[in-house]
Amino acid sequence: MWLPIALHAGWNLATDTLFGPDVFGAHRLITVVPHAPAPISGGVYGTDASLLTSALLELACTAVLVVARHRRIPVAPPWRLPRSTGGSGS
Repeated sequence: MWLPIALHAGWNLATDTLFGPDVFGAHRLITVVPHAPAPISGGVYGTDASLLTSALLELACTAVLVVARHRRIPVAPPWRLPRSTGGSGS
């Protein structure tokens, strides 16, 4: 879990301090002014709020599931996974 947490923290640090739109009066090193409609660009909230980002994330998740299925890696929702005994092992 450390890798996705570190990547997410790095992304938040970059968007909060280096670039991105000025949100709530916070000034950035590089200010981005969106020229596309708000649903596409995310408007004043940046790329995290855009439909394009949502679509790309959906495609990435679908690709991961397709590759897992192709490699015969079992993928199931947590409620369908076998329960662990939770014993101490002794």
